[in-house]
Amino acid sequence: MIAGRRRVGLLLGLAAAATAIAGCESTQDESARLKAEGGKLIASEKGLVVNTTNASVRVLRSGVVKDENGIAIAIVLRNDSAQPAVNVPIAIDVRDARRRTIYRNNLPGLDPSLTTIGSMPPHSEVTWVDDQVTATETPASVVARVGDARARDDGALPRIEVGPPRINDDPVSGLELVGTVTNRSTSDQTRLVIVGVAWKGARLLAAGRSVIDRLTTTKPARYHILPIGRVGKAAVSVAAIPTVTTSRTRREG
Repeated sequence: MIAGRRRVGLLLGLAAAATAIAGCESTQDESARLKAEGGKLIASEKGLVVNTTNASVRVLRSGVVKDENGIAIAIVLRNDSAQPAVNVPIAIDVRDARRRTIYRNNLPGLDPSLTTIGSMPPHSEVTWVDDQVTATETPASVVARVGDARARDDGALPRIEVGPPRINDDPVSGLELVGTVTNRSTSDQTRLVIVGVAWKGARLLAAGRSVIDRLTTTKPARYHILPIGRVGKAAVSVAAIPTVTTSRTRREG
């Protein structure tokens, strides 16, 4: 029951994307957006391939957790560059206790957010989560390889404020993180990824994510994350990974 609710869908259709994002866009803007998203879909249908290693983005920590609802991994990365990194490919290799590969995120048709980090501010850390690992074996570790960014954004990244989560940890319905996210930039966010993690030292206790189809600049939204694992007394951190990066921060009056 919970596992079914966790899935945000592995395949995206252009028609569904157009419906979710349609609104006050001009015809030219919509055409450009559909063209860009079409390119992402074609790339996702071929499957992820990382041939070169990113010299500016490094992996600081990784973890994997499993419960009755599935498997999730979390990767903590740092962008050492003075520039934002945008559309950064990330390939994961989930292994069992014998170091045998049980899952890779190179399957055709995966949601781009499961193969790419939307954006990374300069000189900062970002946590990326995949809670849709499809493996029947018990995971023990995960190895991540970060590819070169497909694009660079010379401007400031959007400012997305993520409120602290309310933690509901019910023995029956499972763990849930609920909170508010606000867009402080000048552009709406589409398919905004919100990740939630809990660590105990180097051990990952829980990890999950949710995707907000559209976050406008005028109205906050609620996020609902159903992490895999248990939090216990550990601190929980929640963050957003902006996908629309051609925006300046909105000045508050």
